[in-house]
Amino acid sequence: MFAALHAQTGPWDLVLFTGDLTQRGTEAEFQALDQTLKTLWERFAALGSNPELLFVPGNHDLQRPKPTFPVVKALSLWTQDAEIRKAFWTEPKGEYRRAVTRAFKPFTTWAEARFAQGTLAPRLGLLPGDFSATVKRNGLSVGVVGLNSSFLQLSGRDFDGALHVDPRQFNAVCDNEPMEWLKRHQVSLLLTHHPVSWLSPASQGEFREMIDRPGNFLAHLHGHMHESTAVFSRDAGAKPRRRVCGASLFGLETWTSPQGQQVQRIHGYSAIRIDVDGTQGKLTIWPRSLELNVNSGHRRMVPDRSRYDLEDDGSFSEAFEVGTP
Repeated sequence: MFAALHAQTGPWDLVLFTGDLTQRGTEAEFQALDQTLKTLWERFAALGSNPELLFVPGNHDLQRPKPTFPVVKALSLWTQDAEIRKAFWTEPKGEYRRAVTRAFKPFTTWAEARFAQGTLAPRLGLLPGDFSATVKRNGLSVGVVGLNSSFLQLSGRDFDGALHVDPRQFNAVCDNEPMEWLKRHQVSLLLTHHPVSWLSPASQGEFREMIDRPGNFLAHLHGHMHESTAVFSRDAGAKPRRRVCGASLFGLETWTSPQGQQVQRIHGYSAIRIDVDGTQGKLTIWPRSLELNVNSGHRRMVPDRSRYDLEDDGSFSEAFEVGTP
């Protein structure tokens, strides 16, 4: 599936997943996931790579409690009720946090086992799936922060514009000194499952000001949107924010839209390379998508030229300056 791209860009040091590793977050599904990953890593090994694995949970990686449970009803009022938000963050053993811990228990058990197999020893945070890790390769130090954006999505209702990622999550995985933590790395990456647009308006403001502050991260990688996009933008002359949404590597063939329609899922992946020379860097991305050959009737993974303007080698890139946040 990716031998030619690996030969062009490898060896690969890190595999990143932005959630929805399972469909219903059950123990059996995580066991099946392990078998899929085993096959992938055998393929990596055959190509000469042994990458580390980092990931965050998506809204399909938890077991939803009954929507009639009082705690689920209460957390559905998150954006309207400041007392609920205060209790959630100040009472780590309270009913709200316990409900979230229970919902993510199979994920947490699986995640701890996967992290134990690697060498990065990620620092865990306040919520299931929150972590920070340092990846050092070829003289380059890359920080990776993963934050759980799915903890409020405990029911099947529409949560677009109602979710939350808290600066306390960011602080906790960075030893409560996030700026110092970021300075220890030449570049850093941020992982969440949801894009910033799915957060509530108040949470979006906090996220932009205190987490994805211009210059903090080379890129914010997310999923959830059933699409493959890359948006690099600058606001009022500030350092750029880069938001990259990846296609699904595996999963159901279709998904159900908010209108109840069955939509064909986009499958694919992207290879990313970060090159740094002193204070100058270059971010290069090779997006790939699974496309149907209408003549032969089979599908193959090809450069995603229908969604990206790519160079002859199937990539696009941007130069950046290496500096402190």
